[in-house]
Amino acid sequence: MYRKAITPDYFNQLSHNHFPGLMGIRINHLDEGLMRAEMAIKPEFFAPNGYLHAGSIVTFADTLAGFATMPLS
Repeated sequence: MYRKAITPDYFNQLSHNHFPGLMGIRINHLDEGLMRAEMAIKPEFFAPNGYLHAGSIVTFADTLAGFATMPLS
């Protein structure tokens, strides 16, 4: 069952002072079957070779995958 009471603000507050919040992950939109988010790319997210570190992308994907299940439980 999809719980409409859970909003993007719920997730953004939940993330505050935790890893997703520190990474700058913000949930922008939530609807049944759809979650949209953004993460600002910071210089600290780059590897020494000048490319975006894969760990930052995995963190973004993992956070959204976990959050997206919460309105369904």
